[in-house]
Amino acid sequence: MLKIKDKDSFIKIWKVISWLDNRRWNTEDNYNFIHFFREDLSNSEKILTHWICYITDRQMPFEAVWDKGGYVFSELANKYKGSKLLPQKILNTHYEKYKDNKSKERYRFKSSKKTTFASRYITDDYQNILNTLEVLNYYERNIINFIVNIVKRFKDREDLLIRIACSLHLLTYQLV
Repeated sequence: MLKIKDKDSFIKIWKVISWLDNRRWNTEDNYNFIHFFREDLSNSEKILTHWICYITDRQMPFEAVWDKGGYVFSELANKYKGSKLLPQKILNTHYEKYKDNKSKERYRFKSSKKTTFASRYITDDYQNILNTLEVLNYYERNIINFIVNIVKRFKDREDLLIRIACSLHLLTYQLV
């Protein structure tokens, strides 16, 4: 059980987070959803898609990340969950080199239906996604299993939420 030491501070923080969340997701031009490549994804695949979008959401318009990136990464999450191929092999089927208008070599993520998404820090994002997929191999390729494992291990600790946040950070941004 989570114990709250300072109820007033917790309520203030909760109100700020609630306000920020409301401003982020409840605007007229925001459709509030990730554009999944299909509707019947498992909860684990949806959460993994969200996490991968979060990884690539650095100084990018949310429309690009959650629409194009969401489509590409939901297909990647679905293939990853349903395959026994190595994570790098699966990721490489959704990653390509191409030439831009000036014949300069670039990289982007892609779906099988030709939807593409190029994040701002694509080579770093590739490595961070690969780190994530490789670690999740030990949790049946299921991000929910990963989080549940952390909760079970530290359920009686007052700093449970901090441990979950740190674990998610290490899942992706571990120093290799």
